[in-house]
Amino acid sequence: MLLVEKVDTGNLYAMKVLRKDVIIQRKQKLHMRAEREILENVDSPFILELHYAFQTNDKLYLVMDFMSGGKGVGKRKIVIRILKVNFSSI
Repeated sequence: MLLVEKVDTGNLYAMKVLRKDVIIQRKQKLHMRAEREILENVDSPFILELHYAFQTNDKLYLVMDFMSGGKGVGKRKIVIRILKVNFSSI
């Protein structure tokens, strides 16, 4: 997860970056598609809102609400970098 700032508004978002080759290797393609559809369509105070989703040749990006104080999956340490991103140019 990365903490990103939208350049034109200054809003902060959490950006999940996933490598396509890892998704395919772990046979998680349907799981990822389901995750995106859930984030896109569910309106719940318990599920983060998906604001943007895009991809490059080798990565998928999900940009959603940023919630401070969250925990990572399992015992992995989360490193947060603040990046300034202009989503309109992507």
